[in-house]
Amino acid sequence: MPTDYKWLFCESDLAGIMLLVLDNKEVHSKELLRVSNGYDRIKKKASMLADAGLLSVFEVEKPHPATTYMLTDKGKEVAFLLKRIKSVLDGDREQNTLDEYCQTCDDSRPDRKLLKRGINRVVDSLVV
Repeated sequence: MPTDYKWLFCESDLAGIMLLVLDNKEVHSKELLRVSNGYDRIKKKASMLADAGLLSVFEVEKPHPATTYMLTDKGKEVAFLLKRIKSVLDGDREQNTLDEYCQTCDDSRPDRKLLKRGINRVVDSLVV
């Protein structure tokens, strides 16, 4: 099967939004401007992530309209992987990002152990 190069994270700013929410646990809509200018555009990008099941969106009307974004469980997995990839690209090979991820998940699940081993293999193959 050929690689699809037009997948979700090929869109500009999506990884930045994911990392912002990961680092802050929850983000209000105006804080998205830390990723990029253009409020309507960046909110649309956050909506794409929500549609993909990576972000949860909480909206309130009172006392004033506000939107808060948080990562879903699936979103946390993706965000930790993105953060790990970024650390490799930045030349930081420390294990901290993966260790942080593993602390948030149930290590008794076999799929989590496989994911951890798989991430390590991918990271090791990226570093020359």
